[in-house]
Amino acid sequence: MVQLGVYRRRKTLKIKDIIFARDNFACVYCGYSARNMTESRSLSLDHIDPYSNKGNDNHGNLVTACILCNSLANNRSFTSFEAKREYILKRLEYRRIRHGYL
Repeated sequence: MVQLGVYRRRKTLKIKDIIFARDNFACVYCGYSARNMTESRSLSLDHIDPYSNKGNDNHGNLVTACILCNSLANNRSFTSFEAKREYILKRLEYRRIRHGYL
């Protein structure tokens, strides 16, 4: 008998593998690549339309994002992927100017 938590974890890992491969193991917002390994940022799945806005786990709603970009968008809702990407890039630039780093 398979425990429900184990099943969900396996399913999530399979979805992650598919989405990461589709996005070439790189953040779709800033371009950070896990293969580059010059920085110690990990990749995660990001919901374009968050759960709080009735988002789902469909492949079309999931993208690869580095932890930093994923946290910058937080739980905000955007009208489109492009609007979300523009918001994140502006926040990254602000951090770069204000703090001198990503």
